[in-house]
Formats: sequence, structure tokens, C-alpha cells
Amino acid sequence: MIALYVLCGSFGSLFFFWLLWIVIMGLSRARDEGRLSPTMVRIGIATAYMGLAWDVLCNIFLCTFLFLELPHEATLSQRLRRLVMATGWRSKLALWVAVELVNPFSVDRYNPHIHLPTA
Repeated sequence: MIALYVLCGSFGSLFFFWLLWIVIMGLSRARDEGRLSPTMVRIGIATAYMGLAWDVLCNIFLCTFLFLELPHEATLSQRLRRLVMATGWRSKLALWVAVELVNPFSVDRYNPHIHLPTA
């Protein structure tokens, strides 16, 4: 039963992190377009700091088990950038995360957050 709680908590944490990513990218786009009020800027800064903290914690604790390796980088984005250029199952998993979950919400669709290897 404890394993089920850990699994659900881990999935929930990664899902929350992904939602934070979507919100932060939306705020970033709105900032670039000049649509944020001063109050929204303050809320956005707090959200960005929360996202950074969650990014580091997810990278250290959850993604260590997901990728079965200790982190060499501080954030998950940095880890994904390294892994998509590697080979093996970790690279395939990192590529899936980048293509399906991260890059579709990047601020600039012509400059993705995680650059993918060319064929």
C-alpha cells in the first residue's frame, strides 16, 4: 500500500511540475507581448521561483528513479538536453519528454526549449 502512495505522489508531483511549466511559459509569452500588469509580474516572479524549486527537487528525487541515474545537472531541462544527445533507453525517454511535454509549450516555437538531435 505504501508503494501505491509513493507512486501516486510521484506521478502527482511530475504532473504538477508539468502544469507549472505550462503556466510559466504562458506568463513568459504574455510578458514578451507586454500584456502583464505589475501585479501579474509579481505573481509571475513568485510562480517562476516556485517552478525552479520544483524543477530542482523533481530532478534530484523523482527523475533519479525515472532515469535510473544520479543527476549531473541542477535542473530537469539541463538533464534532458544532455540525455537527448546520448544513446540508449534514457535518450529515448528524454526525447519523448522533450517532444511530447516540453517543446510544444516553449515560448518560441522556432527555438524549442530542448534542442533535438538532427537525423
